[in-house]
Amino acid sequence: MHGMQNPADCSAPSTKFLVWRSMENNEKDTRGLTAWGHAGSSHLLHALTDGDESATFGSRVLITDDKLWPMAKGCLHGPETRSCYFEDLTSCQLSHVDDIALGAAGW
Repeated sequence: MHGMQNPADCSAPSTKFLVWRSMENNEKDTRGLTAWGHAGSSHLLHALTDGDESATFGSRVLITDDKLWPMAKGCLHGPETRSCYFEDLTSCQLSHVDDIALGAAGW
């Protein structure tokens, strides 16, 4: 699982991502750590096993966005994001994800 979440080349065309995006207008999102952990395990399972029904794509790397997370307000040792409480899910960065996956195409 570690190898699938941390590919040797995050920018390779063969590396595919499943971007876990925050809710729009998430300033009042009060879902806590347990809810985040529960949703995360479901998303990780989906990323690793779905494979788009194609051997060409295989599994995908689960990566979170970097929006501020209200539950991390006042974080003492890092940004007020999920990274305050959780280690990064991957060594890849959002800059490795193409614009379509990030919603830049307007959807």
